[in-house]
Order: sequence, then C-alpha cells, then structure tokens
Amino acid sequence: MMRPKGNVGNTVVAVCVVMLSTAVTDSNADLPMVYWTDSTAGTISRAYVDGTGQEIVVGSLFQPSGIAIDTTEGKIYWTDSGYDRIQRANLDGTGFEDLIFNAGLQSPQDIQLDIANGKMYWIDLTLNKIQRANLDGSGIEDVVVSSWGRPYGLALDLPHGKMYWTGGAQSNPYNARIQRANLSGSQIEDVITLTENDQMSGIDIDPVNEKMYWSNYHLKKIQMADLDGSNIQDVVTGPPNLRDVDVDYINGKVYWADSSSSFDKILRCNLDGSRIEDIIINVNPNYIAILPDPVPPADFNGDLFVDGVDFLTWQTGYPTPSGAIRATGDTDDDGDVDGVDFLTWQTWHPYPFPAGGAIPEPAALCLLALGGLVVLRRRARC
Repeated sequence: MMRPKGNVGNTVVAVCVVMLSTAVTDSNADLPMVYWTDSTAGTISRAYVDGTGQEIVVGSLFQPSGIAIDTTEGKIYWTDSGYDRIQRANLDGTGFEDLIFNAGLQSPQDIQLDIANGKMYWIDLTLNKIQRANLDGSGIEDVVVSSWGRPYGLALDLPHGKMYWTGGAQSNPYNARIQRANLSGSQIEDVITLTENDQMSGIDIDPVNEKMYWSNYHLKKIQMADLDGSNIQDVVTGPPNLRDVDVDYINGKVYWADSSSSFDKILRCNLDGSRIEDIIINVNPNYIAILPDPVPPADFNGDLFVDGVDFLTWQTGYPTPSGAIRATGDTDDDGDVDGVDFLTWQTWHPYPFPAGGAIPEPAALCLLALGGLVVLRRRARC
C-alpha cells in the first residue's frame, strides 16, 4: 500500500480536533441535509435533518417532481413533470442546466443516478416507461416499457446490478406490484404482488442489509422486505398521505414525505420503525433526497464499494491543495486531497464490511485516523 507523502501528521491532528470540537460547538455541522421538491410551489428546498437551515435552493420551476443527488460532483438532478424535462444544478442552486427537453418526455417522475456508469434513470408516468440517459442528457434510451401497469417509484441496487420499481395495473391501480430487472432492463420479474387494495408509491433499497422499503399509499404504511420479496413487515403505520421514501443505511434511518392538508412534513425513524420523529414541518414535499447520499465517504466513483479503484483515485489526486471534490479523492469535503483522505479510505476499506463489521461513527473515524497515523510514522522510521 502506498505511503502518503508530505507532513501527514500535523494535518490529521488538526482535522480531527476540528471534527470533535464541531460536534460540541455546532450541533448541525455534521448532520445530513434533506432536499425536497414542492410541485405546488415550484421549488426545491433543503434543510438539516434537525429542521434548521431551511432554505429554497431553486425557485420559479413549474412542477418539480423526482430528485436525486450526485455527491461526487456536488449536483442535484430533478424531473419537471409540467415542462417534461430533466434539469440539474449545483447543490446550492447555482449552475442551472436543462439536460433533457423537447425529447418526447411525458410526465417524468422519480429519478435515480448510477454515478459509476455515468447514467441517470427515470420513470415516465404517462408513457409507462423507465428510461435512462447519460448524465449530460445525451443517449436517451428505453430500458423498460411496461405492458402490464404504470411504474411510479424507482430505486437502484447498484451493488447487485438491479433496479426496482413500484407500479399499479392500468385497469386498477390498487392491484400493485414491485418488480425488478437488471440495469439494462433485461430479466424483468415480479418481486411482490399485492392485491388487497394496495397502492404503492416511493421505494428505496438498503443494499448493506439487503432490504427494500416502500410506501403503501392506500394502506398508510411503510413496509419492508428482503430483496427477493420475502419476509414482508410493517415498519410504520398511520401516515395519512405517504409519498416518497428514502433510506440512509449508513446512519440507520428511513425518511419519508407526508403531504396532506394537515400533515405536510418530512419524518424519519430507525430502520426497524422505532423512534419516529418529525424533522421538517409545514412544507409540501413530493420527492425527497438525503445529502450526503448514503455513500461511504471513500467511495469516490459512487458505485457503493470502497475498493482499489477508489485508492487509485486518491493516489491520482494526491496531493491537491485546493479545488478537490469527492470524485477526485476528497473524503471530508474540505477541498483538498491529503493524507487524511487516505486514512479515511483505509478505515472504510473494504466496504461493504464483512459480516459483523460496524460502520464507523465520525468520532471513531478520527481515532482510527490517529491510529493509522501512528502506523504510518512507524513505517516511515523503518
């Protein structure tokens, strides 16, 4: 394994002190943020998951619907089902771009990203299709054309090379299914078939624990099952107007949007349904996305693995004093590629963790980094 160059020690100590002191002095500095679309107001907003820092990021849209985040390049992508287009911007709303327009889309909805392969996938609610294109909007192609029903929610299981979607029969939307296929659209199969007046909407995947979560709009439940459709369980019951659901498996949370006349809010709970809490109230969320997206900090290409490819990314980017991003080897979003980023890669490698392995807490990352620093210094003396 390559040894970092330069004065790694002083940098590691400084960054760890900042991380630990930040947890005391700034309660939301290390918190994830939630982004959401509001198709009624025509806005994309964000806030920390403790409800603070709420702001509109992009305004003056028509009907923004699905939303996804590219943590490697610092971008948000969304569909606009009113203007039938797909757009993107920087995380703060600057750098607005039209990616796909005048291309025959009819009510594009949920959108998901495969960063490692440079693809975005979306559902077209009117055309009953799942389509994909390159991240710049080029190369549009049909992936799944549904003859059975209308797809609604979409999720990608990148480690297993699969996509999952919820849908309802065209003749009866309460005859609901979850289906899956390869990312190319081949080998379509029914995973879950529900006929008891069910109507599913949002769906997301926990690839580490090999679970899928979905919102059952009609029965007012969030449910989960194994990826093969077995072992169906109720996670949360009672939300009156369930929309999208998003799983942060790194931090062990499920987020969902509840949009009705008296319950406009975003909520979350633990993966097993315990500890339900309102996090953002008096909003009208449609689709939601969590930043950081549940991607390990040392996963530089967004494939949900921390492996030798990511080490080569760090090696290529080292040293970079400023202007670095996740895709070039910056694990801590401080704009540089240094020894701290190498130690973060070392801590997370290999990911997914072997059975029984634990996901490091932020403070634990600091302590492990300091431990790695000692090892590096000892090697340096040899």
